[in-house]
Order: sequence, then C-alpha cells, then structure tokens
Amino acid sequence: MITKLKPALMALALSTGLAACNGTSESAAPAVTKKAEGVAITLKAVAVSPEVGTMGLVPTAPEGATYIHVTYELKNVSAEALPFEQWPQPRLVDAAGNRLEPEIGSSTALSASSNPGWFENLNPNLSTEAQLVWKVDAKSFDRAAWTLTFLSEPAVSFPLK
Repeated sequence: MITKLKPALMALALSTGLAACNGTSESAAPAVTKKAEGVAITLKAVAVSPEVGTMGLVPTAPEGATYIHVTYELKNVSAEALPFEQWPQPRLVDAAGNRLEPEIGSSTALSASSNPGWFENLNPNLSTEAQLVWKVDAKSFDRAAWTLTFLSEPAVSFPLK
C-alpha cells in the first residue's frame, strides 16, 4: 500500500511546490534599496516565466513570449504627500536602451490581489508594495543586459540579474 502511495505523494509534493512558485525564476539577489528625490525604491523580486500570479489572474503568455514580473516597494521619504500620479514610473529597459511599458491590466490585478491599497497616495514615511508585469519576446530578453529603470530625479536603475 505504501509503495502505491509513493508516486502519488511525490506528484502531490511536486505540484504543490510548483504551484507555490508558479514556475517562476526568482532573483537570487537580496532586496536592494536606492533613493531618488523624495522616494526610496526597493527592488524585492524579479521573476521570468510564461505564467504569473494565481491561476487565471493573468493569462499564460502566448508562444514566443514571456513575462517579466517585478515586485518593488516605494517609500515616501519626503515631508510632503506623494500622490499616485507623481510616483516614479518604472520601465523595463532592453540592451539597446528602449524603454518598455508594463502591462497595465496584469500589473494592476497582481498588485491589488496582494495589496488592495497599493495605489493610494503616500504620506511622509509611508510605503507600499507594487507588482509590475511586462510581456516581452522571449528570444530577445536578456536578463544580464536589461534593467528596471524608474523615471525619477535622478533616474534609478536596477540590474535584473
């Protein structure tokens, strides 16, 4: 009886582990914080996978594409409130310097599912966590050459490796 259960238990353990990470490849580097005018930005995680989020929240990337999924924290370190409209805007920058826009719907859905008030105005000394998703051509993506850049003063860039 135990012998018959072993393959089933192994499959269950593997599927649970895969479901927990959604097949993503997390960055091994610890969280890094950089400062710009009035804000501190902490890059917490970078994942590359054709699937992100919980099942069905974001559709699987089409063939030939993959998702770049970034989790970051934004903290207001100024003495003034920081309205959502004035947050530094993140861009994925490829090796040629092209700035790519995030997927708005997917990014909003993922951020809201893990932090319902993620987009609120930030008063001084408060922070929030946000998630961003870019759908990119899998063949042209190069984690070692691409960066995550926030359009702030000064601009803040994080390597993806």
